[in-house]
Amino acid sequence: MATCPNCGNQLVDQPKFCPECGRALGPRVSTQEFRIITVVFCDVVKSTELERELDPQPMQQLLDRYGEAVRGALAGGGASVGKRHGDGFMAAFGVPELHEDDALRAVRAAAELREALDQLAKEVREQRGLEFHVRLGINTGNVLVRDAGTLEEELTGTAVNLAKRFEEAAGAGEILLGEETYRLVADAVKAEAAGPVTIKGTTEPQQVWRLLEVLPDRPGRARRPMAPMVGRAREQELLRHLFERAAAEGTCHLVSVLGSAGVGKSRLVDEFVAGLADQATVLRGHCPAFGDSITLWPMVEVVRQAAGIAPDDSAKQARARLGELLGGEERGTLVTQRIAQLLGLGRDTGLPEDTFWAVQRLLETLARRQPLVLVIDDLQWADPILLDGLEHVAEYADAPLVLLCMARPDELFARRAHWPGGKANALSFTLSALPEREGEQLVVHLLGGDRVDQAVQAHVSEWAQGFPLLVEELVSSLREEGRLQSAGGRWTLAAESGEAAERRAREVPTSIHALLLARLDRLGARGRALVEPASVVGQQFHLGDIEALSPGASAAELNAGLQELVRQDLIRPDHGPTSAPLPPNSGPGYRFRHATIKTVAYERLPDDRRAE
Repeated sequence: MATCPNCGNQLVDQPKFCPECGRALGPRVSTQEFRIITVVFCDVVKSTELERELDPQPMQQLLDRYGEAVRGALAGGGASVGKRHGDGFMAAFGVPELHEDDALRAVRAAAELREALDQLAKEVREQRGLEFHVRLGINTGNVLVRDAGTLEEELTGTAVNLAKRFEEAAGAGEILLGEETYRLVADAVKAEAAGPVTIKGTTEPQQVWRLLEVLPDRPGRARRPMAPMVGRAREQELLRHLFERAAAEGTCHLVSVLGSAGVGKSRLVDEFVAGLADQATVLRGHCPAFGDSITLWPMVEVVRQAAGIAPDDSAKQARARLGELLGGEERGTLVTQRIAQLLGLGRDTGLPEDTFWAVQRLLETLARRQPLVLVIDDLQWADPILLDGLEHVAEYADAPLVLLCMARPDELFARRAHWPGGKANALSFTLSALPEREGEQLVVHLLGGDRVDQAVQAHVSEWAQGFPLLVEELVSSLREEGRLQSAGGRWTLAAESGEAAERRAREVPTSIHALLLARLDRLGARGRALVEPASVVGQQFHLGDIEALSPGASAAELNAGLQELVRQDLIRPDHGPTSAPLPPNSGPGYRFRHATIKTVAYERLPDDRRAE
C-alpha cells in the first residue's frame, strides 16, 4: 500500500491529497525543469537553551507537536514539506503541483502556522515556565526542480538559499518575506520594511519585509484601473442590452464572460457594473482555488453582502440581520433558517438542493425590490454542486436577475464540458485580445497620455499581443527597471548593451511568469511535449519542426495536439512569411499567442534538454 511521503499515512485509491496532512500527491517532477517556487524555512529560536531546560522525553514531545503543526499548516496549504532537520523544516509551494498564487498560499500557511504555534508557546510558558518561539523566512524565485530522494535535494537555486538566510535573520515570532514574495502578495498582507539585509555571497543587500497580518479574501495583486478602459464597446453594449431585457421582462439571464487569464474579463465587468449606477443592486462572489473553498463559498459572500453581515458580527447579530433582510417575505422564516445553515450559523440538516432553493428565494426577493446583478468570478474553480445550483437558478428564477460569471474556458470546460447546459436566456462569449491599435492606446494611457516611441510600442506589442494584464505588467516592469525614459513629453527605451541588457530584455515579470507556468503545468505531459520543442524552434514554428523533435509520434497525433493548443489560445495558426526558406513538407505553420508564453516555456527547460 502506498504511503504519504510527508507524514507516512497509508493511502487508499491514490488520492490527490493526503487525508491526514493535506500534502498534494501529484506525480513528482520526472526530470529537471525550472519553476517559480516559493520556499519556506521554519526554525525554533534558541532551541539549545530549551534542550538544556527540558529532559529528552518532554523535549521530543514538544518537537513532535511542533512538527505536527508545521506539517498541518504548510502541507495543508499545498506545500511539500521536507523532513525535520534538528528543529528546522523546509517547505516548497509549487512542488509537485504549481499554482499561480503559490506565494500567497505560502504566506497564508505561514501565518496560520504562527498562530497555531502561539497556542503551543502559551502552553509551554504556563506549564514549564519556558519560552518557545519560531522564526520563518519566505522567498520566491526561479528554481531548478528535479526528482530526488528528499525535498532539499530536489530544489537548487539562489531563491532557496535566500529563504534560509531570511529565516536566520528573523527575530522570535517573525516571518520575513523576500522582495519578490512581497510583490506577489502585497495587496493581501500588512507588512513593514525590515531590511535591507546583507547576505553573505550576494553582491547587494536584500530588501525584506516583516509580515504583520494576512488580510482575508484579498488577492495577492489586486488589479487597479491605472488607465481608462480601451475598446470593448461591443461587449459593453451586449451586457447593457441583456440587463435592460432582464429588467424589463422580469426574467433571469445567465451570462458567461470567457477568456484567458489577463485578457480583461474583470475590467470589462467592473466597467459594466460601474455604468449601472443606482439602476441595480450588485452582489459579488468568487470561487477560490484554495483556502475557503467550501462548496458554496461564493454564495456565502453574496449573502453576507446582501445582509450587511460584518466579519466580526456574532452569530446572533448575523441571524438578526438575515431576519431583517427577509422580514415579511413568504416562507421567510424557513429561508432564513436554510441561509443561516449555509453561513454556519445553525446545524446543517438540509440537502444542497434545499440550500439552493433558499438562495434562489433570497435572490428573487432582492431582485423584485430592485433589479439584481450577481457577479461570480473565477467560475473555473467552482464545485460541480455550485454549477448545478447556478444553472437551476438561471432556469427557474422568476425575477429581474442577471447571473454574470467570469471564467477561463479551458479549465471551466474541463469541469463542465457543456456549460451552461443549453438553458434558455443563457449566453456565453469569449473575450479576445485587444487589436494592435487599441493595445498601443492602452500603453499611451498607462504612461500618462504622453507620446510613446514606436520602439516602445513594438516591444510591448511583441510580448503582450493585446492582453491588457500583460501590457500593464510589462509597462510597470519597464518603468521600475528604469528601461523607460521620458524626455520632452516622449517615452523611449533606454539604450542598453551587453549580456545583462539582453537578459533583461527577455525577462518576464514574476507575476506573469508564475501565471503562465501554472497554465503550462495544467496542460499535462502531452501538451508540454508539444509546447517545449516549439519554444526551442522560436516564436514561429511548423508541424514539420515538431515532427523532427518528437521521434515516435505520428503526424496525426501531433497535429491533433497542436489544434488543442490553438483551442486553448496558447498558439495560433500562422500563414505569414518566415525568416528563412522552408524545407519541403514543413506542414502548417503556427505562432505562439504572445512571446511571453514562448519565453516561459523555453526557460522552463534546463540547458541539457534544450540542447537535445
